[in-house]
Amino acid sequence: MSLINKTSARVGWRLRWLVTILLGVLSGWLAEQTWMRELEWKTENTRLQVRERLAATPPHAALMLVEADEASVQATGRWPWPRPLHGMLMQSIGGHREALPRVLTWDILFVDADLNPDNDSMFAGQLAEVPYPMVFGAVTDPSFQGVKSYGAFRPHFPALAAVKGDTALARLPDKGGALMPMADFLAAARPAFLDAESDSDGVVRRVPLVFRVGDQVFPSLVLQTLLSYWRLGPENVTIVPGEAVVIRDQAAKVLARVPINADGVYTINYRYELSDGPKGAAYLPCIGYQRLFAAATAEPLTEEHREVLRSITDRILFVGQTATGMTDIGPSPLRGQSPKVLVHLNALDNILKGDYLRTWLLWPGLVLMLLLGMGLAWVLERFGYGWHAALVPLALAGLIAGAVGLLCYENVLVPLALPLGAFVVQQGLVLTLKIREERAQRERVKGMFGAYVSPALVQRMIESGEEPKLGGVEEVITAYFSDIEGFSGFSEKLTPPQLVELMNEYLTACTDIVQAEGGTLDKYIGDALVAMYGAPLALPAHAHAAVVAALRVQKRGLELRQKWKHEPEKNWPEIVTRLQTRIGLNTGRAVVGNMGSHTRFNYTMMGDTVNLAARMESGAKAYGVYTMITEATRAESARVAPGAVLFRRLDRIVVKGRSQAVEIHEAVALAADVTPAMRECVEWFERGLEFYWMQDWAEAAACFQASLRCESHAGHSPSDVLLERVALMRAKPPGPDWDGVWRMTSK
Repeated sequence: MSLINKTSARVGWRLRWLVTILLGVLSGWLAEQTWMRELEWKTENTRLQVRERLAATPPHAALMLVEADEASVQATGRWPWPRPLHGMLMQSIGGHREALPRVLTWDILFVDADLNPDNDSMFAGQLAEVPYPMVFGAVTDPSFQGVKSYGAFRPHFPALAAVKGDTALARLPDKGGALMPMADFLAAARPAFLDAESDSDGVVRRVPLVFRVGDQVFPSLVLQTLLSYWRLGPENVTIVPGEAVVIRDQAAKVLARVPINADGVYTINYRYELSDGPKGAAYLPCIGYQRLFAAATAEPLTEEHREVLRSITDRILFVGQTATGMTDIGPSPLRGQSPKVLVHLNALDNILKGDYLRTWLLWPGLVLMLLLGMGLAWVLERFGYGWHAALVPLALAGLIAGAVGLLCYENVLVPLALPLGAFVVQQGLVLTLKIREERAQRERVKGMFGAYVSPALVQRMIESGEEPKLGGVEEVITAYFSDIEGFSGFSEKLTPPQLVELMNEYLTACTDIVQAEGGTLDKYIGDALVAMYGAPLALPAHAHAAVVAALRVQKRGLELRQKWKHEPEKNWPEIVTRLQTRIGLNTGRAVVGNMGSHTRFNYTMMGDTVNLAARMESGAKAYGVYTMITEATRAESARVAPGAVLFRRLDRIVVKGRSQAVEIHEAVALAADVTPAMRECVEWFERGLEFYWMQDWAEAAACFQASLRCESHAGHSPSDVLLERVALMRAKPPGPDWDGVWRMTSK
């Protein structure tokens, strides 16, 4: 490998590492964006659904859902049902002592009075006769300061006192207040908070286990149900915010250690939906509300009724809405629409079985994927695109399979969307860098050949895939010729090394400007530079581009002269600090193409337009100007960019070797560089020309004398030339049929 290639490779790998590090930093920021979290949730939902099919496990045997389903609504009537109906169900279940549930929890609120007060009285009376524990839902509500009706019913809603840590209580968010079940119902049922906030996609993924209201901490519906199931009280609960809620039995044995965050919130390990899930998948057992009601109130009991009652024995019964159209329905990770009561049931199942979801931080997986991506970048460099194209999909499939396997068999949920996205973006950038490097290498090769043939031709050959051949086409172009004034004197004053150094610097500066404005370098002829605008690639404003390039070259020449003047160590002779460039331009039709022999040729231009441009460059000396152009070039430049350049009409001439007259002009300066003196000089000079063509020699001479005072070309200027011309005309008038044309006798 050459030194250039080795250096390029080192730079390329540094750039790849930089891109990888920046991707890691950017991913940390993206992880906090809502749209990215929602994308991550979609990957989590998909993995949970796959686990439901591949690694289903039966739910805890203690759980059963009593559902207000479609059949119950059809049989009982429109929701909400009368409270005495609920009371009759509980009372009837309690009448069968051999078939009592362990606890009955209502994911239904009884916080408002019934329109019929007798219904509430009847319901309270029915509750008083129920022999098993019941849990009623409450909700936090900041509009209530403290717990509504809390003082009178404190024995029925004891706080959880054991919050570990000096600042632990303060770390739990204060809900501000609570809306409780009606006072008449609290004597028979324990209240608990059933709040569970959904994420921005509507899915509830976390449920609080404890709620702080003021300086008191209370259990959630899930936690209170567990305490009732195990026949425990608030004294059996220890809360460590950011770590766990610990439940111990009376002998201080740990029954459950439930992980929570600093807000007391538990992340649900979703496993179960209702029995309409995929065939073969385990699901939560459930029984229709109306079916249970019919069995509990039947007289006499049939074997079918007894089977229903036996199915609820010693179980946690959770009552909730499942019928379509009810308010307690929403999306879950496993279904597009799911009863929200399953939020609590899934959480209960997790705790009863110790089936907790573990989550990884973003960084380990992200770093692993980006490092793997760098390995694949090495494969791309070492073995090429085919191996890379084959291994990238395998890496993606391996990441996805690993993430699914960790969830299915280890209960580990790893971030997937961001590592996947970062890996894909990284590989896209790696490929882009690789392509750019290869392109840069081709450009380096093209640049080497461009020293001998036209770079534009090389590019056209590369794009077309055709071999170069002889031939040309006629195009409208602007031909550009430049030369150094008095170059033979430079050869006498400079040593060969000095001459080479000077010409390299000068021609590099000129060439860079010519090409920057869209020109195509034709050739160098000693100190002369020949270029064309408008070929081989179309350039709509080629005349104006050529004028701008010429004036920029003149400006750059001034800068170079100042630079050389302040380089005493190089011992430049005075002639170098007075170097001047003469430039000629012409616009018109010319033949452009590959010219030469069958074995050696160049992309160049030919024709009268080109010859006239060369005459503009050489003829500029006669007028004492440095940028001389034809009327065609001025007209086209002014049409494209009016006012962008200050021009001066110089004369009407017939150059040697031609019979047709042409009007010539000087490109004085770009608009940004024009001074008042320049404008005044042009105005006086062009006014003098009008008098000159009218043969009013006195007025012409007066105008040229005025323009001479403003000339920037000292010693020999257009004003000097025309004053001499006027003197000749006065001495020998041309006659009334004179056309105003001056015939040049030299090139």
